[in-house]
Amino acid sequence: MENKIINIVNRYSPQNNVDKSYINCSWEELGIDSISFIKLIIEIENSFEIVFEIDYIIPEMLPNMKSLIDYVIKRLN
Repeated sequence: MENKIINIVNRYSPQNNVDKSYINCSWEELGIDSISFIKLIIEIENSFEIVFEIDYIIPEMLPNMKSLIDYVIKRLN
């Protein structure tokens, strides 16, 4: 699951080389703006068949991939 999320993030990052070593980088450091973040969230919702709580669809609530991965795990349980 972690790799699937990283692959999705990689599609929205202009760096195109995001891997696990970037797990604690901010979205800004990955080149992901707020619109790309929303698109990323929608793709994760569709891929994992989950719905993000409204408060969590802003980058400030999920500041990096680690927090995003942790949140998806929580929603799946």
